[in-house]
Amino acid sequence: MSISGEKQQVLTRLLAAELKSARQLQMTLNQEFEALSKGDADGIAEIIAQKQCQTLELAQHLQSRDTFLAGLALPAGQPGTEAIIAQLPADTQASNLWRELQSAGQRLRDSNEVNGGMIAHSQRHLQQAVAILRGQAGRGDTYGREGAHRPGRLSQSLAKA
Repeated sequence: MSISGEKQQVLTRLLAAELKSARQLQMTLNQEFEALSKGDADGIAEIIAQKQCQTLELAQHLQSRDTFLAGLALPAGQPGTEAIIAQLPADTQASNLWRELQSAGQRLRDSNEVNGGMIAHSQRHLQQAVAILRGQAGRGDTYGREGAHRPGRLSQSLAKA
């Protein structure tokens, strides 16, 4: 399959727009990390709203690329994009953008995983604090025969009413 200059330009525009969105989302994830590190609840709420909009925008760019690929009878996503990129010289703008986009995607996944871990850690601390306030201190999670978590009672309440 040979790709025309016009199709290369369309692909380049699509990849450039997608990369721009990915970079904006990365900046937001960096801000989220800072807000989570500082415990800035108001900042986190604003960032979550911004992140949702940017995620939707990035998904729309992905859909545009998939529509373009479908018009060329190529599969959606990475397989189709790699098939078309393979037809281009390695030094084309589209090829360079594709490599940058793949790197940006990995950074987004890594950042999102770190931020998610911070959120999960904070939730565990909050749940432990609530358990202590409810007089359930010392309660631990154990594993049942099926491998699922089940609450275990390891101590008595601190006080009785």
